[in-house]
Amino acid sequence: MKRPDATRLVDIIEAADHIARFRGGTKTFDDFVNDELFHSAVSYQFVIIGEAAAHLSEELKAKHSDAEWIKIKGFRNYIVHEYFGTEIFKVWKTAYEDIPILRDYCEKIFRAEYPDLVEYLPQ
Repeated sequence: MKRPDATRLVDIIEAADHIARFRGGTKTFDDFVNDELFHSAVSYQFVIIGEAAAHLSEELKAKHSDAEWIKIKGFRNYIVHEYFGTEIFKVWKTAYEDIPILRDYCEKIFRAEYPDLVEYLPQ
């Protein structure tokens, strides 16, 4: 069953929120490297984000092309298929720098496209 774009956007937002909670305000790169659970949890959320982004409709992605949807899917593929050689700093940096921006952008899309459903947005 194909899930609607609204649901996929919520998946991305929720995964971004999970990453934000996992990393907290005091986590460092050393924490990320040395905490297997932290690293694994963040990596899994990237898989969710990439999978959700890959299954958004072409119409929605074209209309909201400021996000680099192909790169988002590619990062998911990188984590899944290059698990043995993933550059951990790249994952950490993306979690801290890019994910908050993507989260805000997806919420903006959701609010613009689905104003009647904003009650379903994560708080």
